[in-house]
Amino acid sequence: MIGIWIVLLAMVIMAIVFRPKESPFKLTDRVLIITAHPDDECMFFGPTILHLKMRNIPVKIICLSSGNYDGLGQTRKKEFVKAIEAYGAEGECVAEFDDGPERWNRDDVSEFVKTQVAYYKASVLVTFDSYGVSGHVNHQSCSEIKKIDKVRVLYLESVYLLRKFSATCDLVLTSTSGLQYVVAGSWPSVKAMFCHRSQLVWYRLLYIAMSRYMTINSYRTRA
Repeated sequence: MIGIWIVLLAMVIMAIVFRPKESPFKLTDRVLIITAHPDDECMFFGPTILHLKMRNIPVKIICLSSGNYDGLGQTRKKEFVKAIEAYGAEGECVAEFDDGPERWNRDDVSEFVKTQVAYYKASVLVTFDSYGVSGHVNHQSCSEIKKIDKVRVLYLESVYLLRKFSATCDLVLTSTSGLQYVVAGSWPSVKAMFCHRSQLVWYRLLYIAMSRYMTINSYRTRA
């Protein structure tokens, strides 16, 4: 038990010591986060959502599929709504594309996102990079969105396996990477993830406990 408390204390200290000095976002920004599946917002983009909410920067999460690969699309859409409410954010699961092992058409994704950007008057897009953190082809499809005039795009950095599951300890490497990043406590994202009850299998619980993406988001400016 003492060992656990020591580890937790060390993680808190690292989060304070290596906290970024500047935010990647301006107070005047309007941010649109593009995800592929319901639960992506919790498993990968939670620190970004919390960072923006803490600064009262408008943010909306758009999920492009209902996660219907196993026939649970309607259930997962409802879970998405609950998770977004847990964050106190704005979001929509549009189910415009099919969850599965096939890459989405770049033109279709780009055109759809362009209409969402115009509707929300977004100044910044946040989405997956070309690897997509987990390597899922739908995540990778999000990185292929065509550039939109005057809209800045931040791509969530994919890191190798050891870093991915080093929790807050990855701040040591993240802080020296030269990339912009944000840090946030993981508990709100854990609570939001538990809204996705259909997805709470053992390996996702392990992910919640150990993944750096529950507390750290670093961004590339190129996919």
